[in-house]
Amino acid sequence: MTSEKVVNETAPVTLECVVMANPLAVITWYRVGDPEVEVVGARVQVVASVATSKLSIAHASSHNAGLYRCVAYNGIGARVNATANIVLLRKYFTCDEATLGGVVVSR
Repeated sequence: MTSEKVVNETAPVTLECVVMANPLAVITWYRVGDPEVEVVGARVQVVASVATSKLSIAHASSHNAGLYRCVAYNGIGARVNATANIVLLRKYFTCDEATLGGVVVSR
């Protein structure tokens, strides 16, 4: 199942991945695409604790919109993953560019 985060352009957004594993799992974030790439960069921060990893984007832009996957693996059994989709609401758009719940949104 994929969760969804809808954010305004330039707003902060945080995705959270909670994992219960023994031994502890290593959690890695990926941006889903062709090819799927590990998330790293100056505008994206990944903070990990014992059971949680957060991917934080300080100022969301069109480059950040899309599907993200967190993958947990502790060396035992299969890798476990979950996905989240970031949907960006741009500051300016035309009627053809945004439809929310079947209603066309315009300026």
